[in-house]
Amino acid sequence: MSRWATTAESRTRNSPVPQTFANLEQENSAYRARLATAENHIGALQAALKECADDLEAELHTKYKDSAGHVHPALQRRYERDAAVILRARSLLD
Repeated sequence: MSRWATTAESRTRNSPVPQTFANLEQENSAYRARLATAENHIGALQAALKECADDLEAELHTKYKDSAGHVHPALQRRYERDAAVILRARSLLD
């Protein structure tokens, strides 16, 4: 039985597996750090996109809608064209 244990120990000692495992641990840590940074960037971009969509919606509301909140029929196509950006931004955020 000790013969097998010695053989297994020598295989482990001479094997590149522990070194490879250590390298994988380092790469995994680096990957997790990059992933956390990317998640932070994505969150910041989502917040910026939401703010831009809200600002554009407020501007379009001021520009095209009357006091009752209706768009004049002559301006409806322009409003829909400009509002398409808002709809796309909000669909990306959902």
